[in-house]
Amino acid sequence: MDDAPDPRLAPLRHDGHLLPGHGPLLRAAPGAPTRARKALARLWAQGVLVRLGAGLYVPLAHWCALAPWDRYTLACAGYALLHPAARFTGTTAAHLHGLPLAQTPPEIRLRSPAPGHRARRPLAASAFSDLADARGRRLPAPPAVRWTWNGVQAPADDGGELRRRRLASGGPEGEAPPPGPLPPVTVEAALSDGTLLGPVTVDALPTVQLALGSGPVFREAVVPLDGLRRRLPGPSAAWAERHADRLPTRAARERFERAWGFSDPRAESAGESLSRALIHELGFAAPHLQRTVFGRDGRAIGRTDFWWEEVDVVGEFDGIGKYDVDLHASAAERRQAITREKEREVALRRVCRDVARWTWADLREPAGLEAELVRAGVPRRR
Repeated sequence: MDDAPDPRLAPLRHDGHLLPGHGPLLRAAPGAPTRARKALARLWAQGVLVRLGAGLYVPLAHWCALAPWDRYTLACAGYALLHPAARFTGTTAAHLHGLPLAQTPPEIRLRSPAPGHRARRPLAASAFSDLADARGRRLPAPPAVRWTWNGVQAPADDGGELRRRRLASGGPEGEAPPPGPLPPVTVEAALSDGTLLGPVTVDALPTVQLALGSGPVFREAVVPLDGLRRRLPGPSAAWAERHADRLPTRAARERFERAWGFSDPRAESAGESLSRALIHELGFAAPHLQRTVFGRDGRAIGRTDFWWEEVDVVGEFDGIGKYDVDLHASAAERRQAITREKEREVALRRVCRDVARWTWADLREPAGLEAELVRAGVPRRR
């Protein structure tokens, strides 16, 4: 994307007065004259820019054109630019690590510096000027910022070094102190199109795994844990085995064991993962995942998201991407995608008893998913 879509920003960019290397984020560069900062403030007052923090802006047209998850990434990168010591945690850290989520979080989660510190505030006091608000459009507001402390941190893996030192010194093995908390890591925030936004500090993935898995909402934990299993099957399993006892309460450990034990790398998208969790919560029998279905001529029709063998019902989550005109080079390509999908469904219905289909709308309102599975005859768990 163009990080200076408005021609009024061109002189500032040309004169080197804007901080480079942060995509569409606009901030006066160190040493820039005061008039550069005043020019950005005037453009905000004119409704051209959105304010994400003190002296930090993004073009309004650019902000509105971004997908919700990219706006969230941009807000996080903006906060990190203004507050380099900030440490992102929980679902925010998962998002910045590139793990899938059930939904774009409404808040930016920061790790509190101390157990007693909890707070919430807007990202910016006035994101939109009066002139921007007066245009009558519904403008997507930046997320709020929340500091949280859950005490969940995976321990650093010393590879047995402390134990070896204790044994070498002749001391008892049990006196070796436990390893301290795993330090945070730095990742590069980026938009979906690959635009780099700058470095951000986040909890390490083992800590993210513990925090998400022990959270109170099962369905929200399953989605990123499925993604973690897909990306790092071996390391994530080792982390779960070594670190689960680090959780502070028995209830947290039980929640983690339930969510991690349910996670499955075969779910190939956030929609499929959320579908799996809701199918379980609604009491339906567990389906087989990613089964290849063959036609009567022996040729493969394709892999199905879900299949209930006992009733021969296929389940398909439809993310609607194949119907989105923005994802296709032309209307003809879009029509071809729709035709292929319809032909695939006809072929599935010829060899399976029924095909149940649902969309994101049914996942947001699970009653729709439940009605579709009941209609197709999917059994409940015994």
